[in-house]
Amino acid sequence: MIRLSDKSERDRKELRKLWETCFDDTDAFVDYYFSENFPMNEIVVMEESGNIIGMVHLNPYFFEIDGQRVKTYFIVGVAVHEAYRRRKCAFRMLEYACNWMRKEGVPFTYLWPADRRYYSSSGFADVSRIVQYRIAIQDLEGLLSFCEGRNNVTDLIQEEFIYPNYSSDDINRIHAELSSESGIFATFPDEEAPEGYFSLCQNKDVLEVHHMVPFIDVGAYFSFLLSYICQLQRKEERFTGIKEVCFYMDSRLWKHLSFPIGNVKEDHVYMIKKLDETCNIDLTKILFTEIV
Repeated sequence: MIRLSDKSERDRKELRKLWETCFDDTDAFVDYYFSENFPMNEIVVMEESGNIIGMVHLNPYFFEIDGQRVKTYFIVGVAVHEAYRRRKCAFRMLEYACNWMRKEGVPFTYLWPADRRYYSSSGFADVSRIVQYRIAIQDLEGLLSFCEGRNNVTDLIQEEFIYPNYSSDDINRIHAELSSESGIFATFPDEEAPEGYFSLCQNKDVLEVHHMVPFIDVGAYFSFLLSYICQLQRKEERFTGIKEVCFYMDSRLWKHLSFPIGNVKEDHVYMIKKLDETCNIDLTKILFTEIV
């Protein structure tokens, strides 16, 4: 049987157990997810003999489209108990989830696939590629000087992208998620009038930069971000032993940059599925952020 979770304590315990079995997340993150995200998510579950053997989590996210804040869902936590795999359980749960979202008037849904071929068979298509830009920590201030001294780095984003639209509740939730991993979420230039977002978290000796969204001026945004990291390195004791900084960004953002140092490589894609065929949203304009 496939159904939506009723968010009962029984469901929470069984879903957490399945998550811990299928995914390699820290205890701190799992504690955060099932205390903060679980109550507000929609979760499709599959049961067998009264036990939950599969799940698909639908995390609500909002985008700014034609001046409206439009709700959609980011699909995460697609998992099936090992004993029930290769029976199209995930395919059936995704079909159920998409039908439910379609009835709710959701225009599109998206995900970060572990296997693109599998999700292609469920009607998802590539829409955005994330790249990694890596630079040694000792080269960071040199890159900052380069950004501040080059006019061609301060190009405005000319494309009319569709951006994530974070409410104060969304920002608080992201803060809480990052705090569970000792990370930081920041706004550019400030929370009162944000012109962009980014987040920082440490993964061994690498400082990872996620949620990279500049609304207008790529150069000013990047200069602010680099300056922020340089100051953080001098002041924050929690970020110690950093040897490298890795920026995860949409490849369309990367094309606005012309950095002379560091290395860039493709990382992964986002896939999207239109649920309302009558909507005229150009899905190729959506600027995705790297979600931790």
